Amino acid sequence: MKDIIPEQLSSLAQVFPVPLYAVGGAVRDHIAGLKPLRGRDWDICAPLPPEAAKAAAASGGFSVEAEYPLTCSLVLRCEGLRFQFTSFRTDSYGAGGHSPASVRLTDDIRLDAARRDFKCNAVYYDILRGQYADPLNGRADISDRLLSPCAPPEALFADDPVRILRMARLCGELGFSPSADCLPAARGAAGRLKHISRAWVYKELSGMLSADEKYGVAGGCARALGILCDVGAMPYLFNGLSGDALDAAVRAASAAPAGLRLAALIAPLGAEEAGNALAGMPMPARVRERTLRLIALAECGDGGSVRTFLQRCGGDAPDVVDLASALSLSRAEEWREELAAMRAAGVPFGISRLAVGGGDLAAAGVPAASIGAALAHLLKECAAQPSLNERDTLIALAVRRFAGGKDGVK
Repeated sequence: MKDIIPEQLSSLAQVFPVPLYAVGGAVRDHIAGLKPLRGRDWDICAPLPPEAAKAAAASGGFSVEAEYPLTCSLVLRCEGLRFQFTSFRTDSYGAGGHSPASVRLTDDIRLDAARRDFKCNAVYYDILRGQYADPLNGRADISDRLLSPCAPPEALFADDPVRILRMARLCGELGFSPSADCLPAARGAAGRLKHISRAWVYKELSGMLSADEKYGVAGGCARALGILCDVGAMPYLFNGLSGDALDAAVRAASAAPAGLRLAALIAPLGAEEAGNALAGMPMPARVRERTLRLIALAECGDGGSVRTFLQRCGGDAPDVVDLASALSLSRAEEWREELAAMRAAGVPFGISRLAVGGGDLAAAGVPAASIGAALAHLLKECAAQPSLNERDTLIALAVRRFAGGKDGVK
């Protein structure tokens, strides 16, 4: 473990007045022989109040990026690295929200371990002494590839139902299995998920959909979604995902490429309800719009020529085909074959791929009111005959039809 501890943490441990521990994912992953493909997240802790930790961090050259008084936590930064520090504490929860209702500081490592989620995440590494502390025997769980609760499971999930989502995500990412007592307790608390903010749903769900990319553990997405289904959580995350629609959603998401899994998961709801499913999720607007566009395209096409439809999909055409395939739509194979033929023939995908733009047509005398229609017409012509996609040829076609011809605006 000492070989992967950043130098900054080793230096910080030397100025701390009490033992400084690494805990959580970085420790668990090292013991399990797993290496994140995109860098480690470092959680550190100590039996030291936040204000004293801030003073020690400052003396060690760390700055405080953020403070969270409710959870006695700090985000520390040094030389471009971020570290999440939390004082040893015990928590009490109220009506099942994600955040504790009250927090009490402690210097007892066993009490700090007991307030965590799963035992595999409650293994501590004393950075200065180079020794493990394992008050709940979490290393045995890591060896057994098991998630077992740090507290009675009914209380664990009822206090914080986000832990249901976290359980599914971790099982997907790590290739672990939940302990036998976790599943019935999670089923009993699944209804509390309807009160969880959509931000937390989106954060954990995004991790599940990319679970096999965290450590390269195959089948992670299918494993995570399977656990959500097993505990009855999915209908509380997406209204309408139950029965046949749920089965179809999980199959599609598991079969889809990573970047299309969200679209595949909610596509069985239908294009309109898929939009409602994403409401309140803090995703970039462009991601939301593209996800819904892909669903709508895969769902209905345009009812005309397959080649024209795929061409109008533009750069999204390959993803539309892959989404249709993941959804097991009967037309998916026809679309894939046609897409391959179009690529081989050099068909331009989208107006931006034409050899002319609106400015070229305007300069050639095409009326401004006809520019959009002219470009759409040229795109359709190039679908049938890709060799037409040459600047002078396209201008001539546009002028003949739109600059004084039957479609021209006079």
